[in-house]
Amino acid sequence: MPLSHSAIQRMARKPLELLSRDVVTALSAGLNINEDIVLSAALDTMGMHSPVPPMPTVREALLQDSVLSLPPKNALLASYEAFASLPAPMPAGTVLSPQAAA
Repeated sequence: MPLSHSAIQRMARKPLELLSRDVVTALSAGLNINEDIVLSAALDTMGMHSPVPPMPTVREALLQDSVLSLPPKNALLASYEAFASLPAPMPAGTVLSPQAAA
């Protein structure tokens, strides 16, 4: 369950001293970002740095992009999701015939 806007604002004003799985999950849902990003940011506020910065997902990277407006982001997300839903990845160098591409 996501945290309320006021709860997120309170957390932003006061650095976290205690972190639980529920807090990370709720912040992730409330901010619509990956739990790894929330955890890394929370550790940073505590003066502890995660060893490897988390890699955003394709969806997160597109949504966080400051150059594209929402319509192109949605088009790119739809294209990505269509390709991601294919049954199996094609081996590198695979060339589709015109009939298979249609």
